[in-house]
Amino acid sequence: MRMLTALFLATMLLPGVALAQTKKATTAPAAAPSLSSIITQLDSFLEQLSAKSISDLEAADALAAQTDPTTNQPVDALAHACYPALIKFVQSLPAPPSGQVGPAVIYERTRILRMTVQNGLPNYLKIGCAPLVQDESTLLVKIAALLGVTLTLPIGL
Repeated sequence: MRMLTALFLATMLLPGVALAQTKKATTAPAAAPSLSSIITQLDSFLEQLSAKSISDLEAADALAAQTDPTTNQPVDALAHACYPALIKFVQSLPAPPSGQVGPAVIYERTRILRMTVQNGLPNYLKIGCAPLVQDESTLLVKIAALLGVTLTLPIGL
């Protein structure tokens, strides 16, 4: 998961770094951004990511919910059961307070998310997504077996 997050952030941030390096070569060096500016940009990025996550989950659910003409069932019933629960969970995460956001607010938002996960995910999320997680885990074990690798995954969410 950390690797995916790092890869995602790298693809989001590296084009901007390349652009900044191009501009740097042709213009005078700019002043270093202030801590307040960095924190504001980070909080804005997290808000945009949350909004994009919800719209992405809604679009994925619409795909999964499409009716299979041969069975008259959703194309991906397991995912269709999970996406609404994921949307509800993402929307339940604390929103930032209005006004100036600083390092303490970002720290506390991160801490609340960590505590939510540590204390156990909500039952609606477990019930909605457990079949999808199990289905994906089974596929991963089968692919590993084809490659001659024995893989044991933890049980439960």
